[in-house]
Amino acid sequence: MARAVRWGVAGVAALVTFGLGVTLVRVLPWGWLPQEDGARLDTALAFGAIAGTAILGALSWWAPRDRPPAPASRPSGTRTRRAAPWESGPPSTCRTTA
Repeated sequence: MARAVRWGVAGVAALVTFGLGVTLVRVLPWGWLPQEDGARLDTALAFGAIAGTAILGALSWWAPRDRPPAPASRPSGTRTRRAAPWESGPPSTCRTTA
């Protein structure tokens, strides 16, 4: 998935979370919320902003990540031999005959 698409997903998820938070606080009749419209809207917007920011913060860890580069391909007909624990030095490349 491209980086721009991941950032788009993160932005849309944050906006959806904001909208759901505002809607839930405005619609549900919880007793501890303010009853007048102005104060209730302020509380709903604050709740939505906090929830949306939390989601965006969590997804901002995921969005900018790139895929790890593909391993370099070896020439056809070669293989890499790992050294045994008692051997030292870099691994050797052996040519196979088939």
